[in-house]
Amino acid sequence: MTTMDRNCLSYWFPLIRDAGLPVPRTEVVPTELNLFGVLGGDPPAGWHSFLAELRSACERIGLPAFLRTGQGSGKHKFDRCCNLRKIEYLAQHVYNLLDWSCTVDMLGLATNVWAVREMLPVEPLAVLPGYGNMPVVREWRLFVRDGKVQCRHPYWPLDALAQGMTDPAGAEVLFKALARSSPEIDAECTRLAEWAGQAVGGGYWSVDVLEARGKLYVTDMALGERSFHWPECPGISARRSP
Repeated sequence: MTTMDRNCLSYWFPLIRDAGLPVPRTEVVPTELNLFGVLGGDPPAGWHSFLAELRSACERIGLPAFLRTGQGSGKHKFDRCCNLRKIEYLAQHVYNLLDWSCTVDMLGLATNVWAVREMLPVEPLAVLPGYGNMPVVREWRLFVRDGKVQCRHPYWPLDALAQGMTDPAGAEVLFKALARSSPEIDAECTRLAEWAGQAVGGGYWSVDVLEARGKLYVTDMALGERSFHWPECPGISARRSP
């Protein structure tokens, strides 16, 4: 199993779903097609069949849906990439995610796995115009090693919020609202992150936990070494350890 394979949603999602963690309903659609020709106007044979598979997944999940590849969602371009509102926009969203996958990483991200996910019923504290109208809610990223939490952070750093806002002066107020927690939430985030870390067989992982109408969901995981980690965190050395 390669590093990239383990980082893919198709690896970790079935493990945490089958372990019983609270997760968004998700349909995984793998493909053997080289889709990058789509960007140059030369889609591969089988392109329309692939779109039909995605369309069927959308029908089972329901719209609006959260569309992503196995490696990421392009959430900083929310309306263009992951926020699929109408089925007739599907091909354009796939195109946009392919374009994002090409540019976000030096070598490009793999696009052999796609996922249609339930759009959770969030009550956003703000919408960030600079990130394609991305709604932001209380969300946390926890780092776990071998099923034990090492640290926890609010998902959105202050400077990232400021970059996405029309008026960056309000970023600090929003940051404090998003970071607000309670002993009960802290304990539940820890429980879910450690459960997820154990479900994938240990190792070093980031686990993202999101609040939607009073319920916590595990929405994403990634190899810890490949995940953004607040540079000022005392536990950052854990990221560099073998």
